[in-house]
Amino acid sequence: EQLAYQSESSTWRNAYALGAKELRFGAPKPPPAAATGIVTPKVVAMLPMGMFFDFLAMRVNADKAEGLQLRIDWVMDGEPQRWKLTLSHSALSHAVGSHGTQAMATVRMDRATLAAIVAGAGFAAALQQAQIPIEGDVQALRQLLDTLDSFNPMFNILEP
Repeated sequence: EQLAYQSESSTWRNAYALGAKELRFGAPKPPPAAATGIVTPKVVAMLPMGMFFDFLAMRVNADKAEGLQLRIDWVMDGEPQRWKLTLSHSALSHAVGSHGTQAMATVRMDRATLAAIVAGAGFAAALQQAQIPIEGDVQALRQLLDTLDSFNPMFNILEP
């Protein structure tokens, strides 16, 4: 705590203060919805799609995605933009637009369906139960979903 009080830089002050809190009260406990690294349905209902795809991109496991080249279009009913997702060089990127005829699959859904999938068993289970309407190669979306990792967002700062 004394290191935190004496630090001029806010970055170091916050790091020291968080470390001291962890040592006093233990490692942070994840809230129930964050235990698997999944955002809550309420957040998904209001989150801009670009940020949702950023969330998916940070969950891509590079080792699992190695060598995959995927092009998927994503259409949210009732929203003006189409999104193109590209998995290349073990990284997922997104942009407004469409891959056109080069798209391997097109996913169509509305916000309520997306929130229900997040609240339920997740994308893999929804795909297996045919809750996600897909035009084209279903295997392309399955391959993308297979690269996603679940992780605990509440990690230790000091303690192993």
